[in-house]
Amino acid sequence: MPRIARMVVPDQKTVYHVMSRTALDGYPFSDIEKDRLVDIIKHLSRIYFADVLGYCIMGNHFHLLIQMYPETTISDEEGEEKGQANYALFSLGFGLADSAHIAFAEAGKAKFITCDDKLMKKCRKHTINTWCGNPVQFCAEEDLR
Repeated sequence: MPRIARMVVPDQKTVYHVMSRTALDGYPFSDIEKDRLVDIIKHLSRIYFADVLGYCIMGNHFHLLIQMYPETTISDEEGEEKGQANYALFSLGFGLADSAHIAFAEAGKAKFITCDDKLMKKCRKHTINTWCGNPVQFCAEEDLR
């Protein structure tokens, strides 16, 4: 059953409940990893203009309460450019979802983080216009030790 659509109020801050759960047996988050996750969340909240209102990190999952600032609207021309970038990547052999994610990362001048080695090789081969790497490379580049 699909969830009920949320009401969106333009130009208003929006609060989201974010949850991530692992499929692994046991408790993969040790105390050290929990502390590291908190550091990463704090760092990324500064980059992406979000306020962390609360969090709870347990041994096998975590919850975040995030307040996002209103996004700016884009013109029809900008939307068309993003669509063309998505199609260009798709025509190079990227999957539909991958091409959309990469196109939006390029448009937002964001870093594209993935664990898919084949996708990273394809990004390097076609020289996409944004940084592409895995989470370990991202943490090293951002000096998140």
